[in-house]
Amino acid sequence: MLNCYRFYAAFEFSKRRFSAKYGSDLPVCTLLASRSTRGIAYWLSCYPLDVVKSRVQLSATPPTGKSI
Repeated sequence: MLNCYRFYAAFEFSKRRFSAKYGSDLPVCTLLASRSTRGIAYWLSCYPLDVVKSRVQLSATPPTGKSI
């Protein structure tokens, strides 16, 4: 759920920044840039957790509570 918050927050933040510059009628390129920001924020927030999950799944022994 936290990733969804960052996903929408990044989009709204960049869209509002563009709205301050261009007004309420945003060009298509600014919406594409806002959506790109949204995707980058999503992957930056969930990719590190996915790497940890994959390493735990691929380890030869099950986790014992110690650091990896």
